[in-house]
This record gives sequence, structure tokens and C-alpha cells, in this order.
Amino acid sequence: AVVSTQSTGREQLEPNNWATKPPPLLQWETDLFLRDMDWGTIFTNLFQTTNNHRLIQHHYKLLYRISTCRYMRFRMGIEKDSPYCSLCSSGHLETIRHIYLECSSTNIFLSLVNNFITSYIDRSYYDPTRFFLITLTHTDCRVNFLNSVCIWYLSRQFQTKDPLTWEKYKYYIKLYLIGEKAQLVNGLKNYV
Repeated sequence: AVVSTQSTGREQLEPNNWATKPPPLLQWETDLFLRDMDWGTIFTNLFQTTNNHRLIQHHYKLLYRISTCRYMRFRMGIEKDSPYCSLCSSGHLETIRHIYLECSSTNIFLSLVNNFITSYIDRSYYDPTRFFLITLTHTDCRVNFLNSVCIWYLSRQFQTKDPLTWEKYKYYIKLYLIGEKAQLVNGLKNYV
């Protein structure tokens, strides 16, 4: 049997084989005030968090910063009226960083999500820098799932310029629980 030693290029996609980290991941380290994040674990957890390919795909796009925001859509000519945040009155550009780390509308909504998590799942949950929200590396799979749905929901609401509401978020949690692992469904069904 002949074994090919020719590179397929796939090994370069594996986080443990990177000679240098891709710029989007370095930007997350800067935004989250961390260095040398374990991206191999982060990407592994992404695929262990949910069975839902839409949530996985969206989070992957977010980590690589290819998820769109109003500012990007404005620069591409898709968004015509303004590159500024449609959900807060801060006058800031609606960038990925703004949506997930700075927006006052996001901050208010995430306080509801965090209160829900501390009330029903993990009383010691604390995520002031949004590390668990962005990386999905909490030890409880229910927290990671809720954060994954939250990330998708935030993106959707910003794109459609619709307000962030708890009831709509719960609707999407229930929707994305369909077809999920039994452990996850059973761990959340009494709370949503």
C-alpha cells in the first residue's frame, strides 16, 4: 500500500497546528482581555454544545468575524440608511464588538439571560467580560446552549432591527431544543 505524504491542507485548519492564530481569533483575545486562549477547546465545545447546524454555523462565523453587522452591510452597500446601531441611541457603529460587548440594549438583555442562568442553572454564574457567551466553554452544557441561542438571537434581532425581548428568546430556545440531546432537553424543559 502506498501512503501519500502530500499535505491536504486540512491540518492547517486545526487550531493545534496553527503557526500563528488567525487575526479574528486574536481580536477576540483582545476584546475579551485574554491572551493565549485555548481555541482548540473552544471549537471542540462548539460542536459539543448543540446538534443544531444553524447554531454551530452561526457561532463559527461569529468567532471568525464573518457574521455580518450593520456596519459591514453598509460598507458592502446592502444596508442603505446608516451604519449606526439600530437598537441603542449611542451613535456607535454597529460592529460585531458593539453588538456583543458594548451595546446598551444587549447589556440589558444579557442581564435577563444571566439572571435566568443564575436563578435556575448555576447560582455562581458570572460572565462580566462575556467570555462564556462568546466561547461556549462553561462546564454546564445548558449554559453553553442558552448562550449559543442567545448569540444567534442577538444577531437576528440586530439584523432585522427588532427589539430584544425575553419571550421571543424563549421561543427560539424551545425551537432549537427540538432534536437536541436528551440530557439537554431534560435539563431545560422545566425552565423554558
